[in-house]
Amino acid sequence: MNKTEKFIRPVSVTDKEFEYSVPTKPTMKQLETLLTERGLKDIKLIRTLHGGYMSHVYSAINKGGPVVVKHTVDTHPTDPTSFFISRNIQNTDATVLNLLEGNSFVRTPKVIAHFPDITTTVMEDLGVDGFDLFMNQIESRELTDGSASAVGSAMGHLTREARKWDEFETDQSAHQNVYDRGLELRMFYPNSQSEYTDIERRFTEENRGWVWVDGTPKNILLDGNLNPAFIDFGLSCFGDQQHTLPGFLSHLAVYSLAGITDKQVVTNYIDKATNSYNRVDYFDEVSFTKYFGMEVLHRAMGKRIPGISGSVQKLRILGYGLRVFDENISSVSGLIKLLSKP
Repeated sequence: MNKTEKFIRPVSVTDKEFEYSVPTKPTMKQLETLLTERGLKDIKLIRTLHGGYMSHVYSAINKGGPVVVKHTVDTHPTDPTSFFISRNIQNTDATVLNLLEGNSFVRTPKVIAHFPDITTTVMEDLGVDGFDLFMNQIESRELTDGSASAVGSAMGHLTREARKWDEFETDQSAHQNVYDRGLELRMFYPNSQSEYTDIERRFTEENRGWVWVDGTPKNILLDGNLNPAFIDFGLSCFGDQQHTLPGFLSHLAVYSLAGITDKQVVTNYIDKATNSYNRVDYFDEVSFTKYFGMEVLHRAMGKRIPGISGSVQKLRILGYGLRVFDENISSVSGLIKLLSKP
């Protein structure tokens, strides 16, 4: 059992005003100095590659060769519906990368050095082997279903491999993850809450193993042959492994409903990816559809989804997510049929 399992307490009022903090990060030069002080005498940070609200990623040179440096900061609540996320998620990320090193089915960057005290990892630069972000295909509106089988298969192998691991300490717990992702589901069914509590029970109690809950298009890379590599495991936890695949594919549905990706491409992608996953690992369609619907609702208002801003887009996505629950969709074919409707 995870020693740091965290549960969500009911929100309550207080007579003390709460001040929301803004996380700070070191400059590139400061981070370079911190790494030099820890023994990387030849490290040189070049430029920012990308970064989220928790992590900052840089291209760098170490001993004359290209590497990637990832530094993570604390993330403070922005409102009463969110919670503090420790920078230690980067230590979880490094743990998973080390566990997956050399896996013949799941490609991940090799860890060159990791410094827990400054939550910074120096890792292999997969760009050298032609890998680029999956997200770039979406943003350029060039997504095809060519990578679907390979991604589905790799995710299946990932869950199978993780089933061998002893449970280790993660910064995020199953309860935290499902609470965050189920916020919108709780809001849209205020009079019953059973839609959410059923998923919460599934996620925290069933098929308990390591789960990559943040397997989004932003955390998948593709090479020139459309073979995938996976990155960013910081928010992972021990919960229901059935979440991994729908957590990813639901994002494609959101982009399709927003008019950013081609609907036929996405329905083909979902079909191919699920079939490929199913050939590798156990697949439960009922759990899949519930996690899929929850994640669609979670992103319906455009949360960390570029390109979603207008009411027409949001209402279309929201309507789809609600129909998954209202119509009790319980199969992948049902999700695809619903997505195919005008």
